[in-house]
Amino acid sequence: MSSAENKKDRSATLNGLITKWQSIKQKIARYLQHKTECLSMQSKRYGLVFFCVVFGGSSIAVVIHAVTVKNEPVHIATIAKPSRAGHLNEAFVPKDSVITKAEYDKVMRVKNLLLGLQADSAGRIKFDSIMLDRPQLMDSIALFERMYLSQK
Repeated sequence: MSSAENKKDRSATLNGLITKWQSIKQKIARYLQHKTECLSMQSKRYGLVFFCVVFGGSSIAVVIHAVTVKNEPVHIATIAKPSRAGHLNEAFVPKDSVITKAEYDKVMRVKNLLLGLQADSAGRIKFDSIMLDRPQLMDSIALFERMYLSQK
């Protein structure tokens, strides 16, 4: 069986299930509508009062319970900072990684190419499309440059 046929079978099965579920919901709605139409006006009023008393009373009980209970406040434990975590202004470079001059030069060529596209009116369209596809590219290049300069 091909992938297209498999998708078609799944779609047909899903549509059948949705149709069946809709018909079940309609039957239940018709049944409940019929039952409520048969109730007298006084029964409907009693039902409304019962509903308001039960759910209004439970809401009031929850509020009273929240106000009267004298539990200790919730204590939030501080989390110990791992020793290997650096400060915010430190570069995020593992000690064992080394960025070579060739890698740095390659990324700088890409950066200069992008800045050239940005400055050129005809290249601006290409630059914008690249930024739409890769919105954090310039930030990544700046981070890479800081990482390289911090290892010197």
